[in-house]
Amino acid sequence: MTHKSETHYQYMIGIGSNINPAENVSRGLKTLQDLSSRLVVSRIVQTAPVGMISDHTFYNLVVFMQTVFDAVDLKKRFNAIEESFGRDRSDPQSAVKDRPLDLDILVDVGSEISWPAAIEEADSYYRPLLAELVAFLSGQPLDTSPEEDQIGFIEFDGEKMGDTPREIANS
Repeated sequence: MTHKSETHYQYMIGIGSNINPAENVSRGLKTLQDLSSRLVVSRIVQTAPVGMISDHTFYNLVVFMQTVFDAVDLKKRFNAIEESFGRDRSDPQSAVKDRPLDLDILVDVGSEISWPAAIEEADSYYRPLLAELVAFLSGQPLDTSPEEDQIGFIEFDGEKMGDTPREIANS
């Protein structure tokens, strides 16, 4: 008897939150564990809002994700997750409002890509994190030199994380 192996897709995912970011990023990563067979996270950095007016600082990170979902299905699932966290995606102003969780597919790793071009195309706050995660996944030395006050820390599975890239074990 033969088993049809599942197709696995690989993506670089951008995650952002500026409403209770430590809690929502941790919860968001837990949710992504349920959709993936492998998660590797970048550092978490605190950034000022871009393209919107807000007094709330963002936590941003990039996640390498391996999953059985193609990009169209994964984006639908991301939208449902964002809504379950309280984001009103039907609001025409949702892109410029504070958000508990924002999930975006930055790069389809399985496609033909040029990493320098993919990194350059990413939003400015994701570029260093994306470059760092690419280096981490390929075993290259990391240049992680942000100011300590730019690091966003979360608690995940009882551990403090955010200052260095790491793989998250599947639950």
